[in-house]
Amino acid sequence: MIASMYKRREKVACIVFLSIVLLGGGFIVITKPDSAKQWMESVLVLAPALLMLGMAVASRRNYNKVKDAEIPESKADIVGLNHIVIKKDAAWLPRLLVFEKTGSFIGTVHLKQLPWWAYPVILYKSSSITFFPIEMVFTSSKGDVVFSCIRKGFKQSVVEIFGPGGKPAGSYIQEEFKSIVNIKGELRDNEGATLLKVKSSGFTGDFTLYDGEGRLWAHFYSGRFPHEYTTIFRDVYNDMVEMSDRLSEQHKILLLGMVAYMFLNRNSGE
Repeated sequence: MIASMYKRREKVACIVFLSIVLLGGGFIVITKPDSAKQWMESVLVLAPALLMLGMAVASRRNYNKVKDAEIPESKADIVGLNHIVIKKDAAWLPRLLVFEKTGSFIGTVHLKQLPWWAYPVILYKSSSITFFPIEMVFTSSKGDVVFSCIRKGFKQSVVEIFGPGGKPAGSYIQEEFKSIVNIKGELRDNEGATLLKVKSSGFTGDFTLYDGEGRLWAHFYSGRFPHEYTTIFRDVYNDMVEMSDRLSEQHKILLLGMVAYMFLNRNSGE
């Protein structure tokens, strides 16, 4: 799964690289620069192609290093785990691959329902899912839907979270447009009572979540990842969320739904 992820990243980077070269080359042919300054300005149009080429080369290098590694399917239930590693997949629509830190594959967070008119915007900027009514699900490596989320609202994102069989678990409410420095929200139970306040960095996504009784629910610090596991996760964007394993199943489903929504919407260097 990790090897195929790097392979997809290489393919996407190559497609974007060729598109930029063709469009940029066509622009140069049409404009026909006739001075050194105009040539420099025209060449700058091709600069993003170098970034895509670098991404393709890096993905190929990482693929070669892990292609022979065995990545087993996790036998653990995600609800019982005290951590998950989240990787943003190379796909045209936002999708997350979820692993244990040992590399065992747990499952995938992906969009299930999306208005047809929202596709062009999300293809252009994946984080724009904040503004559209969507349904996303987490499907385990065994093919079971563990939880699902339905997002509604505009100025305020209301994410209704459901457990196995569509059983309501509660909701995550996130304030939009208030601040780019911090993202604020709260987790609520089925009765609408607030379980905990959520505050994360608008730049890195870092968060540490305690409930009203001072119990730690989850922690995420961007860039922190156990070094001994980097032989499997070769690149630098390894997001590991540490979670309490003492939460009830309903509260854990709520937490996982919130984390899935936040990371699906998160801009990262991947």
